[in-house]
Amino acid sequence: MACCGKHICLGCWHCMTRHECPFCNTPAPRNELEEKEQLLNRIEKYNDPVAMNNLGSDYKLGQFGSQLNYAKAAELFQRASELGSSGAHYNLGNLYYNGVEVEQNKKKAIHHWENAGTWMLGANLRKLNWRIEILIVQLSIT
Repeated sequence: MACCGKHICLGCWHCMTRHECPFCNTPAPRNELEEKEQLLNRIEKYNDPVAMNNLGSDYKLGQFGSQLNYAKAAELFQRASELGSSGAHYNLGNLYYNGVEVEQNKKKAIHHWENAGTWMLGANLRKLNWRIEILIVQLSIT
């Protein structure tokens, strides 16, 4: 993914000889701290939901210079989902399903996963729909 949140194919990424974003020409981060700084800058300046989702994922996994912090991840996913990020809806659905830093709520998980479905294609969408259908059946039984 480019610094400005646009997806770039892996082949194009490896073929780039310049060390800058192919879309906005911003110099590529040299380390994890610079990458985190770029994300924070995009959130502050542009209220960028893609950057919020990416930073939330970093906090959820404790990677790229971010300490493991599910509360911060949930907050960022919530903000990004309110701005229309399908990826954030998917991640927030997972947190609600598992009850991580939010009260476990499978109906909210379904809601967020259904919103995330607009972003997913092919096998991933079929897998998500299958997961939602099973959860709906389980909820109707109990």
